[in-house]
Amino acid sequence: MAWPLVPLSDLCSQHRAAASASDDLPYIAMDQVEGNTGEIRLEAGSRSGNGDGTTFKFDARHVLYGKLRPYLNKVATPDFNGKCSTELVPLLPHEGTNRRFLAYVLRRDETIKTVMTAAVGARMPRASMDVLLAMRVPLPPLAEQQRIVEILDRAAAIQRLRRAAEEKAREIIPALFVDMFGDPATNPKGWDEKTVDELCTLVRGSSPRPQGDARYFNGPVPRLMIADITRDGVYVTPQIDSLTELGATKSRPMTKGSVVMAVSGAVGLPAILAIDCCIHDGFVGFRNLSDQITARYFYWHLVARRQRSDGEAVGAIFRNITTDQIRAWKVPVPPSALQRKFETIMDAADAATTASSAASDVAVKVAASLGQSLLG
Repeated sequence: MAWPLVPLSDLCSQHRAAASASDDLPYIAMDQVEGNTGEIRLEAGSRSGNGDGTTFKFDARHVLYGKLRPYLNKVATPDFNGKCSTELVPLLPHEGTNRRFLAYVLRRDETIKTVMTAAVGARMPRASMDVLLAMRVPLPPLAEQQRIVEILDRAAAIQRLRRAAEEKAREIIPALFVDMFGDPATNPKGWDEKTVDELCTLVRGSSPRPQGDARYFNGPVPRLMIADITRDGVYVTPQIDSLTELGATKSRPMTKGSVVMAVSGAVGLPAILAIDCCIHDGFVGFRNLSDQITARYFYWHLVARRQRSDGEAVGAIFRNITTDQIRAWKVPVPPSALQRKFETIMDAADAATTASSAASDVAVKVAASLGQSLLG
């Protein structure tokens, strides 16, 4: 059934009630609202201060709409009284509008596209509230709004459970590594040690080169950037960058399954490649890894020593670590059988994660597709 299309202003109105400095209320800034989910993270604190300036009051009736950089999709439904940055606009649902339904409407792709076309500011675009409130949206009966909310809430709950499981895995695996192999900094189990230079060939990444340069390579190739690395760093798949045409000599691609590591910016952040690709000059690659260590053991070794790696970096603004420093790093070399046991455990963990992710992806896509069709 097609619901009537009405201006968003028929569903809600702005409610910019200023909070006073004497109001003892928790403060929310834009950076404390998670994009897409709208989760509020008060415990994280805010980089923009504690709300001593101009702020808006809100309570559990409101939807907070993030108008700064609307593509970040920051829409929150607080369950407490507080005050917020003026970049978060409190919207008060009208009678006949389900608050969570309103929040889901504001998070739609269509909403983001509409406000971005009229956003003001190139580097820090802000949504026009007039454009937002004039946008035409579907308005089903209240009972149907509730049904749509229940569908989308179930999809959101599945995503939260998946994130929680991934967080738990991220905590367990490093602890398991240290339990099996010991802290790389102290090598308490007394394994034989080899330098990185003895275990592999270290390769420094390159920047794109102009045509005519000796390192020019005919045709676009994938190039790994820091932004491509996921939170856990394992099996990253870089985007294809058609502007990246790197040399066949110093920039020949690292192969799938290779371990690479950031040496500037996010110093010490490792990754295992999901495809063949070249690496940017902010990375090193570990090529021709010795058969004395497995790629995943070496990856988790780098994870375990990352804090120490960052401490070895130099530079006040652009911190980096040199290839000479990395070549001299000592790597404990445990027995092959123990490394294989670790690999078996990782294979089982990967299989469980993949199965769980696939199941939750299907559930989320089905629920979200149905909900979005009803919303749009």
